[in-house]
Amino acid sequence: MNSKKKAKYIAGIILIIVFLLIIFSTTSGSDSNFINPYKSVSDIAKSPAMYTNKPVQVYGNVVDGTVTWAPNNLNFTMAGGNSSIDVVYYGVIPSTFPLGKQDNKAKINVIAIGTFDGKKVIADKLLVKCPSKYKANLKVSF
Repeated sequence: MNSKKKAKYIAGIILIIVFLLIIFSTTSGSDSNFINPYKSVSDIAKSPAMYTNKPVQVYGNVVDGTVTWAPNNLNFTMAGGNSSIDVVYYGVIPSTFPLGKQDNKAKINVIAIGTFDGKKVIADKLLVKCPSKYKANLKVSF
């Protein structure tokens, strides 16, 4: 093999090794940043140790009468099945979030995205189902 072909061959091998190192370094630590798929409140309550100090996405319903808020945070309890979990949310309160007393028949569906500390979800994102989805269907006639 002449020296030009040998140099191209070595350069190609070096590029492949660098590419593989970049891929490995960006994916090896990603387990700590991985967010579990959506889990219900009852899933978290059944196995709290499994989710403690890990990122979670928990879905459930806001428990009526548990919502309190201050300028820096929103506190409420979410329920699912026969379980409930407290949530502390830091961020802008979604306009669709019910801050007043809600109709007991209406279930306000929320997804809290954050970290579970073993007792509560410390959320940095909060998704709220559109209010039209939990209002009674009205028949309008003209």
